[in-house]
Amino acid sequence: MRRTLSQVPPKFSAPKLSRIKARPDLHPKQAAVIGHLRSHPRDSYLILGRNGSGKTHLAWALFRNAVVEGRGTVACLLADLIADFRRLEMAHGDQVVVPRITVEQLQRPGARWFLFLDEFEKARPSEFAAETLFRVLDAARAHHHQLVATSNQPWQKLREHWGRVDPVWGNSIVERLKDCFTVNLF
Repeated sequence: MRRTLSQVPPKFSAPKLSRIKARPDLHPKQAAVIGHLRSHPRDSYLILGRNGSGKTHLAWALFRNAVVEGRGTVACLLADLIADFRRLEMAHGDQVVVPRITVEQLQRPGARWFLFLDEFEKARPSEFAAETLFRVLDAARAHHHQLVATSNQPWQKLREHWGRVDPVWGNSIVERLKDCFTVNLF
């Protein structure tokens, strides 16, 4: 558990959901959001808001909660997860590539994963990235894993961002996020 919690950047200091304090100076809705997270710590969330509104701090609190419960966890920038899948796709010969999570792991019955995908809008859209993201989100939704994603962009901008290659991708990706409870900190 200690090793997994070491992934939390020091500036967030592995926040405990039970002890996290609202910072109305960052956003006036924080107290209500924290209350909701405490009441529903296993729900999926899309946390949207401007820089500095506390999105990532709240997501790390949910991550810590999942670690303490003993669930499998993945926490990373979305761009890093896409890069993992790209390395896996490009591997050849006896080269061993071990991504943080695979779609196949998400499709296995039994365990419920916690996926924290930070900076959802900052991964560069490409056909490969959009297809990969769709597959991850589709597996997470179909198998009832907990997804927590953060973004500095509202819904419509996320749809446009991921639809740059083809609007169908943007619509399909955003459609997979609709099961998440949206926290709007704009």
